[in-house]
Amino acid sequence: MNRFLPLVLVTLVLFLSSCSERSEYGKKSDYEKLGAVATETETETETGTGSATGSGTIKGNVVSYIGNNFLTGVSVSYDLSATIVGNAATTDSSGDFKKSSLETGTYTLSYSKDQYVDEIQAATLETENPTLTVGTLRMLPNNCSSTSTISGKIRDAVSGAVLEDVVVSIYRGVNMGAAPWKSIVDTDNTSNAGAYSFSSVAKGWYTAKTEIDGYYDSTFSVVSCDNVTNQDSSITQPLASPDMMRIILSWPSGSTAYDLDSHISIPDNSSNPFHLNFLDNTGGNGQGDDYYVYGAGDNTTLDLDDQDGAPGTETITITNVKSGNYSYSVHDYTNGYSKDNASSTKLTNSSATVSVYYKSSTPTIYYPPKGAGTHWTVFTFTIGSGLVPVGSMKHTKNPGDVY
Repeated sequence: MNRFLPLVLVTLVLFLSSCSERSEYGKKSDYEKLGAVATETETETETGTGSATGSGTIKGNVVSYIGNNFLTGVSVSYDLSATIVGNAATTDSSGDFKKSSLETGTYTLSYSKDQYVDEIQAATLETENPTLTVGTLRMLPNNCSSTSTISGKIRDAVSGAVLEDVVVSIYRGVNMGAAPWKSIVDTDNTSNAGAYSFSSVAKGWYTAKTEIDGYYDSTFSVVSCDNVTNQDSSITQPLASPDMMRIILSWPSGSTAYDLDSHISIPDNSSNPFHLNFLDNTGGNGQGDDYYVYGAGDNTTLDLDDQDGAPGTETITITNVKSGNYSYSVHDYTNGYSKDNASSTKLTNSSATVSVYYKSSTPTIYYPPKGAGTHWTVFTFTIGSGLVPVGSMKHTKNPGDVY
């Protein structure tokens, strides 16, 4: 027998074994090794439209601008660095959509459905293993006026005073302040009455950005659809200390909510919780100036209490965060106390936002969760754990029972 034949046979076996670990697209997946066949979606995700290889999830909800009805069959594509990631998601019968296995980065979500205006929304995954819920998108009907005027006022979030000479710029799409690309559609400066206005704006949703010396830059959503007025926003001056926190609740013009209230449970000097809300008058000078005092120069204040309908703003400032447990909630006073309507969806559909400034000029923003109820528990906070989202909804009638 040829003494080189065994060596040739061994080499051939090793070569064939190596080839068997390969598929048309490279190394076999674990599914293929176990005998499964890769689906078209899996193959396209891997090779055709960008990889979905991370551990994050971006999900959201879509409703109609008129009536706040869930929209099914909305196509939502995910674009990361100009590359579409996988196949588009599609909203279900509850208007929900999601995509998982996403790497970190800023995505542009593109929404489309027949008879509705196409929209875009930016969404940023900042850490591994997150589940990011974006704000509910209210899709506009195609029969909105082709162009409209966007107008409103800019105010101080603590005093409520109107602010002059604020630069307001608008960008097409929702949450474009976080987008890696953006193009200014128009710019205006507020008048001495705090007013801004943009005329002949193509129908759709826009991100408005505010800039003025002495205040944090801020963004908020505005809409061009049949001349919506009073699209107001409140902005805050920089916090004077890293131990301060400011919480700004806002609900926009046209909101389903009328009177929303800020409630916070704070630790007192004896580590017992104290419930601060509009019912307290412990040394303030009237509405919106209530506060609970820890000591001289060390307190938590309800700076603004808004009760005259949308648009609305309520602001709480913690002058010096303490050891102990904090919890912040939003109560729908109108449908809770006044109407005692446990099945109300006015709060979940309100387009309200809660912006929290703490150790950063960029706020952490929370959106109402889905579900009926008048009591939204937004977040908890401790110095050790930081801000922890809760996002629960239930019914509470009496404001004093929120905490």
